[in-house]
Amino acid sequence: MADAAELPPLDGGLLEKPIQGSPPRQDDTEDEDPRLDTVDAYVTKAEYDMAARTAEALLRDGIRDVRIIGPYLMGSFVNQGLKGMPRIFRSVITTLKESLGAFGPEEKKTLLANTSVRWLFKGVNRQMLHHEKLKDAEWKRWREPSNRAPVEEALSLGASALAACTEALPGGDCEQALRPVLAWLQEQLSALPVTGTSVPVKKEEAPAAAAPESEEPLEDEEAEEPETDSEPRPSPRAHASSPGLPISPAMELLLRKLHAFDVLVEQEDFLKAGIVAADVLGVIERFDPRVYLPMLFTRFFAGLSTHAETLEPLLHNTESLAFRSLDQLYRVDLDSFLEQHTREEE
Repeated sequence: MADAAELPPLDGGLLEKPIQGSPPRQDDTEDEDPRLDTVDAYVTKAEYDMAARTAEALLRDGIRDVRIIGPYLMGSFVNQGLKGMPRIFRSVITTLKESLGAFGPEEKKTLLANTSVRWLFKGVNRQMLHHEKLKDAEWKRWREPSNRAPVEEALSLGASALAACTEALPGGDCEQALRPVLAWLQEQLSALPVTGTSVPVKKEEAPAAAAPESEEPLEDEEAEEPETDSEPRPSPRAHASSPGLPISPAMELLLRKLHAFDVLVEQEDFLKAGIVAADVLGVIERFDPRVYLPMLFTRFFAGLSTHAETLEPLLHNTESLAFRSLDQLYRVDLDSFLEQHTREEE
């Protein structure tokens, strides 16, 4: 394997811009560059920086293989932590939507690409949970105010990354591997201090009509300025439609699009309105509440995972009379269902 001294430091940005051209020709497995096996060897030993640097050398030499996408982008997370997440998401979006045709191997490309990207997101999620559990030095670096802007940017790219996975890798499960990463980032955003403060600002302490934390401190002053026709902006009410429930970047963007549609219709700019309408209809068709309202489900999934061992046997015994009768009561009268459950407990 290559020595660290033989490889330059990781750049990490080679996949952010579209790559054109035909995939590299490969007549049989004997023609494969041996460095592909080197990448695998580094990954096996969890030497992710060296795996990424080796993958970058392959990309610079025109060896475009979908199997190195995951190891290459993992290097950005290992080296930059949360600050590397926007680059990772931009690279995944660009690669899957614009550059995939320039990658090989042609045989089983979709399957191999799905495996590589899925490995990336699962690996990132494992690292996140690992350092969060340890509360180690890496975790402390992640909690610094300077991480807030990158996390917000990453979350703003989340919906596009999910769409890229779904459209480019149909039938794969890289989308499912990405969702826990987005949920973790969304949860951490509320705990990250605003730049210039030393403690996190709790959203529930802010007035109901206050702007979301993700906005800059001067946003309220800017909102008082008259809006121009060329730049339709959402009304402040759109951001505070559900007091107490933080709005995710994906939901905030959707609200902006809905407001933009209203403005364009009023201006009778129907060509632009049609473009917005087509996009919003697409969002509605594949609407996932876990992406647009992640905080709504945080307690549910946390409770489900905490008590999984107790709940799982019950979920496999749904044909029992006790389960079916309570299920019917639950469907017709939630209050009576809760009261019945309370009396049983007593």
